[in-house]
Amino acid sequence: METKRWVHFSIVQNEIVTSFLNMGKLQEAVKFLENMIRKDLIPDNINYDNLIKKMCHHGRNDTASDLLDSMLMKANIPDSTTYDRLIQELSVCNKIDDALDLYTEMLNHKLAPSINTYEVFTEKLCECGRTLEGEKLIDTMIHAGEQPSKGMFGSVVSRYRFERNFTKASELLQRMQQFGYKPDFETHWSLISTLSRLSDRDIDDNSSNFLSKLLSESVLKPKKDVDRKSK
Repeated sequence: METKRWVHFSIVQNEIVTSFLNMGKLQEAVKFLENMIRKDLIPDNINYDNLIKKMCHHGRNDTASDLLDSMLMKANIPDSTTYDRLIQELSVCNKIDDALDLYTEMLNHKLAPSINTYEVFTEKLCECGRTLEGEKLIDTMIHAGEQPSKGMFGSVVSRYRFERNFTKASELLQRMQQFGYKPDFETHWSLISTLSRLSDRDIDDNSSNFLSKLLSESVLKPKKDVDRKSK
């Protein structure tokens, strides 16, 4: 079929690659796909969604990216779950810029990332010190009318604390509470103790007011816990 340059339709390519993978022949599967792309034996309605996910599962993000590009070149848009999987895999491998490009491309196609994709992407951005970009992801979700997860807020707040940017940490914690999320005990008391130690000139009015709120909210809680235990 290759010699005669017959175009392999999606179902044929999927079956061949799946058979290779089932036999543990990853390299043969990858070589076959590379040949299809190199020889342009790809139909206009090609669908690589399933194979992209399979390549991600086998750690071949490079091949998965090539397949996605091949779909786009034929004017076929991968589904949102395909973008989700590849963005998450690239993020875990610390290929943040590549993941960011795919994320932007996904939004341009009017596809909505899953909450898991947002969480993984935010966490990895913060791990790489790109905290402001992590916060911008939260802003993007809010502006789109979606609710960021507690995990997303937690990743950014923790990183701001690590960077000793306590003003930003307190601001984001306030936004987190506006969505009904309660900070964990360690984060709650860490911010209280840190903001309490800072002088008035080291924190702005917003952080000062937030400290007062944190203190007022926490004063009665230990007493309630003690009362419960005594009963």
